Amino acid sequence: MDDILQWLTNGKDYQTGITLLEKHQRNRMLVQHFRHSTPKFAAAKREYELRKLLKGKVAAAVKY
Repeated sequence: MDDILQWLTNGKDYQTGITLLEKHQRNRMLVQHFRHSTPKFAAAKREYELRKLLKGKVAAAVKY
């Protein structure tokens, strides 16, 4: 999960975020949704899903 934290603090590149979702998310339909969405539309939702994967353990330490 350190890679998610690093992504959150280093600019939140769209493609890198999708790669992280593919690596950590079990819901393949959700990952496909992001693959086929435009970056502008899906940016907030992608960040939300990655933060959810952290399960609140470290998410409180990273500013929204």
